[in-house]
Amino acid sequence: MLARLLDHALATGYRVLEEVLVGKLPLRLDILLIRREAGQLSAARRQDVDILLPLLNRFTLIQFKGPTDALQRGDLAQLIGCAFLWHSQQAERIPHRDISLMVLAPMVNEAARDELQLLGCRLEEHQPGIFLMTGLPLGRGS
Repeated sequence: MLARLLDHALATGYRVLEEVLVGKLPLRLDILLIRREAGQLSAARRQDVDILLPLLNRFTLIQFKGPTDALQRGDLAQLIGCAFLWHSQQAERIPHRDISLMVLAPMVNEAARDELQLLGCRLEEHQPGIFLMTGLPLGRGS
């Protein structure tokens, strides 16, 4: 549902890919890939996704959790691993600064916070339910 909503809202300027194969075996996680395209969004569509647009990079991988789900131990490492697998399989050479990872979740538990600390990363809440990871070798400002 999130993928369809984002695809509709971002249709003229972005392409939303619901299922992204990130390895030779089809790893399936709740991850979206949003790729910025050349088109522009209308004012009405920009308003619908206004909170999200400043967060989108040229390539944005989003892990999302349902309203009753929390990030669990291993979820962030899987997202990071999937991002590197996806990156390694692209025909185009993509600078790491053009890739961002994002987590949409209603809550983050201590196990996830501990995992981030072990990975040398931080999770910062940008807006309620939108968390940005920093300290990764991917994304802007890394």
